[in-house]
Amino acid sequence: MERWYNKTIVIENERLMNESFTGVFEEKTCKDLLDLLIKTGVNLHYTEKQDSILIY
Repeated sequence: MERWYNKTIVIENERLMNESFTGVFEEKTCKDLLDLLIKTGVNLHYTEKQDSILIY
């Protein structure tokens, strides 16, 4: 995601570090993709700041 959306992603939730997600995504922004993952039931929260995204 960092390369595709040109964002630095910081994951603070250790549980999410062991999760794996695969698929073909066509979302235009990283925010759109994260919102889609949340809609599928993934328990995550995030904050976007300029060129980085903090996932907790």
